[in-house]
Amino acid sequence: MKKILSLFAAILVVGNLAAATLETDTITCDSARVAALAGKTDAAIVKGYVTSIATAFNESKKNISFWMADTPDGGQVFEAYQAVCNSADEAPAIGSLVWVSGTLTKYKSTPEMAKGCTFGILEAADPAVNLGQKTIAEFLALKNTKDTCVLTGCVADIVMDKDDSTKYNKYGNFYLVEGTDSLYIYGILTAEGQKGKFQEMGVDAGDTLTLKAIYTEFKGKPQAQNAIFVSVAKKQDPQPQAEEVDVTISSGVQIYKQDAYWQVIAQTDSIAVSLLAMSTDLAGTYDVADLYADYSFVMTDFQAQTKIGFTAGQIVVTVDAETGAVTFVGKLTAADGKIYNINLTYFEPKAETTVTLTYAESQLNDQTSAAQDPAFQVQAIDYTNMTMVSLVVYTSVIAGEYTQANLDPNYSYVYADGAAQTIYTAAITITANADGTFTLTADLLCYNNTLYKVTITIPAQTDGVEDVNAVSIATKWIQNGQLIIEKNGVQYNALGTPIH
Repeated sequence: MKKILSLFAAILVVGNLAAATLETDTITCDSARVAALAGKTDAAIVKGYVTSIATAFNESKKNISFWMADTPDGGQVFEAYQAVCNSADEAPAIGSLVWVSGTLTKYKSTPEMAKGCTFGILEAADPAVNLGQKTIAEFLALKNTKDTCVLTGCVADIVMDKDDSTKYNKYGNFYLVEGTDSLYIYGILTAEGQKGKFQEMGVDAGDTLTLKAIYTEFKGKPQAQNAIFVSVAKKQDPQPQAEEVDVTISSGVQIYKQDAYWQVIAQTDSIAVSLLAMSTDLAGTYDVADLYADYSFVMTDFQAQTKIGFTAGQIVVTVDAETGAVTFVGKLTAADGKIYNINLTYFEPKAETTVTLTYAESQLNDQTSAAQDPAFQVQAIDYTNMTMVSLVVYTSVIAGEYTQANLDPNYSYVYADGAAQTIYTAAITITANADGTFTLTADLLCYNNTLYKVTITIPAQTDGVEDVNAVSIATKWIQNGQLIIEKNGVQYNALGTPIH
């Protein structure tokens, strides 16, 4: 050994050793290891293959650290510590045959060429590449000791500092876990290639960590030494899961569609839902911001009539061109914190049953106010059969022909079979009679697939109290066969005489 080392009287400058010097004066990695561990601090030229990168190229310090061995798969025999490297392009790839010139030394139990050593590449290996994102299982199966893979997993079993059991090991030794697969990480570098900065990375057990790694083994067991930090996602405390409520209704679903909006209403014995969007088309995707808040809600307490508005979510409306069926599907988070899984299916009502309703007495109520267009309400009740018809018509003249478009849908309905049946289509004719009364006939198709054929007699409108053909602010009804008119809180008979 002395004879070999004595030949190093003149060490040439970085990367420029004569061929004769390399042929006659290089020593093996194994010989360098033995000499360094024996305490030798002589100058030497070591020849070997790069088997792993200990510290990636550091742009600011212009150096790189790597392990060498006498064969490409010889493991970590001897380290070139912080070898001078001017650019990333000069950095050796794993598998390259190189020479390293410098001073033999050891750091604790690590045999190495001292900081500031120089190197040259004798035979360049195929350049290492980044294989991109891999699962830990794929990484282990590849056993690729040259190329980099990007791995993501959960941090577990971090090694504690020997000098302080409350702190993690500063180099970062831990397991990266993905499902049932795990990989031991033996040291992690910063993105710039710095060692010993694990605690400054802010990585804790349970965090999700992404890193770049090259496959290595230690005593036959796979690991990744000096992986490079990419990013960390901090462990989130488990959030309570919101209660989900299924609202699946396909019977009696009602749709109202006007020129500027559509509204769907559906109800069961325990829940009701209403959605209204300012849109000229039904089909489409609607966020909560697209729904009109005053008429978009769920109701679970019918007695209190409490409406629960929506705060987040989305509804998708589709229309089947062949069947005409309309579906409303989506998840809406309500103000009560629950998530309502909406699944409504609308089928166009059909006249499967026809029912005739005749009323000899009725009320005519003025519904006009300063905030809305002129309107009147015809209301007729049959207490014996427990039926009622209510029609609010937007017009200032009683006689005429009207359709669903003329009705206020919130106050126009047929009460039958113990429930208010919402009107789907309407064909209404009101005729003025010679005696001053009016006759209303109507075909009202409701969402319960029933066609109600309705006839209602409307009382005469008396001169002196109001115009015969126009609606006033008075309320009128038939009581015991007599016309009663109430105006400003006072009741009058048909002659306009107050009733005491």
